[in-house]
Amino acid sequence: IVTGCMMAYWISGVLVRYMFERVHGSEFDSDKIAKCQLYVFELIGLTYCLVVMVNGGALNVIFFPEKFANVTPREMIELTRAFSSSVVLIYMYALEMLVGNLRWNLKVHHIVTIFIITYFLWLFDDFLDLAGFRTALTMVLYAFSEHNVFAQLLLYRFAPLFGWRLHFVSAVFYVMTRIFVVASVTYCFVDWASSDNLKNQLNGTEEAHYPYLVGFFMVPILNILLNL
Repeated sequence: IVTGCMMAYWISGVLVRYMFERVHGSEFDSDKIAKCQLYVFELIGLTYCLVVMVNGGALNVIFFPEKFANVTPREMIELTRAFSSSVVLIYMYALEMLVGNLRWNLKVHHIVTIFIITYFLWLFDDFLDLAGFRTALTMVLYAFSEHNVFAQLLLYRFAPLFGWRLHFVSAVFYVMTRIFVVASVTYCFVDWASSDNLKNQLNGTEEAHYPYLVGFFMVPILNILLNL
């Protein structure tokens, strides 16, 4: 995964330099090159993760949980593999924070996303049930709904005065996706709160798994941090 991310970052730089030479000739700003390289890198990484997760049926878990009432071992392997593809985001965001000068709220977004993926992947091995898995997936959707943002920023760097309507549509679409993901996280969180597994652990009917309970109570805080 590390090698793949480094190769994707290098390929992004080659593509950006080629495009700048075609558009602006031999004179271009190195700072713009670095930022556009990150934008293309983000598009490549997010697209890869999204394709793997859709192909593995991870999104069906969020919107059609009734189909996974009795998950076969094969389906569980596919779901685990699909969610594990989000590990790419860890290396992608870590590299972006190392080479880019990011705003504080963007750094918070990246750090929280890395924490969510790491913590819930750990929970998935021993403690996490379907309700918790769905909630974790919906929080990762914040990252997977940003393709238009990076495409818009890339267009702005190449041609700042081109197609203001496209920038406006992108901004509206961004707001709509944020509303949709917030609603999805809230829905899955409420569904998790009403699950028998959580209720039994809270009332003492079953043994309490504290990492599982901590993950549940952290969801509202993490959701707020992702929207700063």
